[in-house]
Amino acid sequence: MKVHRPYVKTSLVFLTIFGSLIGAMMLAQLAGWIPSRAWEAHRVAHASFQVYGFVVLFIQGIALAMLRTPRFPKWLIALTFVLTALGVLLAAFASLGVPVWAGRALLALGSLPLLLLSWPYGIYLVSATLWLLAAVLTGSYDFTLWGFATLFVLGLGQRMHPALLAQPAVPRWARPTIVILWNLGLLTDLPALLLLAAALHCAGLRVFRVSLRPARLAWDLRAYLRASYAWLLVACLLAVLQAPPSLTRHTLASGFLLTMMAGMALRIVPALEKRAIIAPGRPALILAGLQVGAVTRLGAQAAGQPALTALGGLVQLLSLAFFAVTLWQTMQPKPLTWINFLPQTGC
Repeated sequence: MKVHRPYVKTSLVFLTIFGSLIGAMMLAQLAGWIPSRAWEAHRVAHASFQVYGFVVLFIQGIALAMLRTPRFPKWLIALTFVLTALGVLLAAFASLGVPVWAGRALLALGSLPLLLLSWPYGIYLVSATLWLLAAVLTGSYDFTLWGFATLFVLGLGQRMHPALLAQPAVPRWARPTIVILWNLGLLTDLPALLLLAAALHCAGLRVFRVSLRPARLAWDLRAYLRASYAWLLVACLLAVLQAPPSLTRHTLASGFLLTMMAGMALRIVPALEKRAIIAPGRPALILAGLQVGAVTRLGAQAAGQPALTALGGLVQLLSLAFFAVTLWQTMQPKPLTWINFLPQTGC
C-alpha cells in the first residue's frame, strides 16, 4: 500500500461527499431554494470536513510520502491516519452532542507526528505545524487556513515552484523575511504584513513572468500556480480592506488553497503512483471550472447576491467532483469501469 493513498482518498471523500455537499446545501438555504434548518450544525460539519478532513488530511498524506526524514514505522503512519480521520468525524458532529474536546484531542495527537516530520525542513514547515496545533486546540479554522495550510504551501512552494515555473529560485535573503512577516502578521493581526509577505513571495518566484523554458507536462500546471497565487494576493488585500471575514476566508480557501492543492495533487500523486495522469485534457477543464465557480461565487457574495453565490458554489462542487474522480482513477490499480464515460484523452 502506498503511504499517501488512504490519506488522499479519504480526504477526497471528506471534500466531495461530505464537505462540499453540505456547503452546497447551505448556499441553497441562503438563496432560498430550500428551507433553512440546523444552520449551525451544518456550518460546523462543513468547516470540519473541508478544513480538517480535506486540507489537513491531504497535506499529511503528501508530506508523509514526500518528506523522507525521519522515516516513520508503518504503525505510526496508520495511527496518524486513524487519529486524524476519527478526529475529523468527531469535530464534524460536535453539535450533535459529541464532546468538543474529543475531536480536538484526536486531531492534536494526529498532528504531532507531522511536527516531528517537518522539523528537519526548517521554519516554514515547523511554524506551519505549530499553527495547526494551535488551531486544533483553540478551534480556530483561520489558524488552520492562514497559518498551517498557507505556510506549508509557501514553504514547499519555495522548493518546488521555481522548477515548475521555470524561474530562478527565490533569493536567499527573501526566504526568512517572508516567513517572519507572515508569522508576525498572524500573531499581531496585521494583514498588511500578510500582504507584504505574499507579494514578496510572488515577486521572488517571478510567478507572473513568462517562463524561461517550455513546460514538460502535457497540461498547464503553471496556470494553476499563477491563478492560485493571484487568489492569495486578493485574499490578503481583502483582509487589509477589512472585508467581511466570510468573504476573505472563502477567497483564501476556495480561491488560493483549492486551486493550489488541485494543481499540485494532479502533479504529485501521479508521480508518487509512477503513472501518468488518467487524461491530460482533464486538468484544464478542472481549472476552468474551479475558476469560473470561484469568481462567480465570491463576486456574488461580495455583491450580496445569494442565488448567484449558490450557482457559483454548484459549479465549484461539480469541478471538485471531477477532480476527485480524476485523482481517484489515477490511484486505482485497475480502471473504474463504471466511470469510463468520462473523457480519457486530451481535449
